[in-house]
Amino acid sequence: MQAVYKLMANEVNEGFIKAIRMLFKDQAINITIDSINDETTYLSSSQANLEHLNENAASAEKKYFPGNTFQSFVNESIEKAK
Repeated sequence: MQAVYKLMANEVNEGFIKAIRMLFKDQAINITIDSINDETTYLSSSQANLEHLNENAASAEKKYFPGNTFQSFVNESIEKAK
């Protein structure tokens, strides 16, 4: 069995440890800890990539949804995709 948890370091507490103990009971386990870069930080780490992202964002088609029309747009898009 494998489980992946993504959380902030300050969220690791005794309750989390107890949950792992209950889930895996008497099994041997490996615990690997990696720091995770946020996607925006990673994608904007090089100047060339950042410029490319900004150009794409500036040229992207924009939609505006007054009031509650966003939910209608989502529902119609889902129906079209079926």
